[in-house]
Amino acid sequence: MALASVAYLRSILELLEQGGGSRGSYLVLSAGDAEPKPENIALRDSVIRVRYSPDKPDLFTCETIPIRKASRENKSFEAIWADHRNR
Repeated sequence: MALASVAYLRSILELLEQGGGSRGSYLVLSAGDAEPKPENIALRDSVIRVRYSPDKPDLFTCETIPIRKASRENKSFEAIWADHRNR
């Protein structure tokens, strides 16, 4: 559980380093003036992939990747998931 917590905190740090701001259920304050930092809308089109890397000092590497668009097919979750896994 501690390792998962480190991964989660590492992803938060990565988001802040990329200029992430306040959004939804969390608030990011601007440095120095304690004003809410606005959301960086450009980050909506990507996700941060966190991978365990035991050779790294903080045990994890982060990579920003574009999001995949959701399928518009009228299929059940199980059928769409099977299609995705078999690609």
